[in-house]
Amino acid sequence: MDTTSFNTDSFRDLTFDLLSGIANDPTKLDEFIDAYLIKLHERNDSDHLRKYTRDIYEKILTLQTVHTNPGFQLKDTFHEKIIVAYFWTFSNIHSSHMMPKLIGIDKRYSNAGVRFALYDILLIFKVTVIGIHSPKYEHEKHKANIRHAIEEQSLPFNVVNDNGLQVWKHVGCQIWPTVLIFGPDALPLFIFEGE
Repeated sequence: MDTTSFNTDSFRDLTFDLLSGIANDPTKLDEFIDAYLIKLHERNDSDHLRKYTRDIYEKILTLQTVHTNPGFQLKDTFHEKIIVAYFWTFSNIHSSHMMPKLIGIDKRYSNAGVRFALYDILLIFKVTVIGIHSPKYEHEKHKANIRHAIEEQSLPFNVVNDNGLQVWKHVGCQIWPTVLIFGPDALPLFIFEGE
């Protein structure tokens, strides 16, 4: 892999390798994830990985906020938290099927945090879910329709509108939904595509 240009395809390859290992031996789930996270942290191109993440964060910051919790500032979100960036659109059935899982993650981990043991050190990081509404059809671009979908599904997390698919294209998303998970140190951790 060319370490000077870490991109979504390299990210897909890393996640695919992890998922393949888990599929071959599900009893070693924790072992595989621990080894994967250590491998990510020991890469010699971590600056390129962080640049990949920063570029995505900067593009997200340019988007219009459609739904926000009181006191929420998007620019403050990306500091020392695990970020779950959820690319979705409200009329896509697969996005709808994933929504309860994202709501559950937000409710369970946004305040309590996730515990990691890395190199025998216990770390606790809060999780922030950001819905990135990426419309496929014209009617999905209207803010009122997006707000209606947010209210209908009682989304507890913040949602931004990627009407021009600027972030979607930058990331190289191919299908709805797509989930990117970034670590508190701005390293990309996982990418999951589809339901």
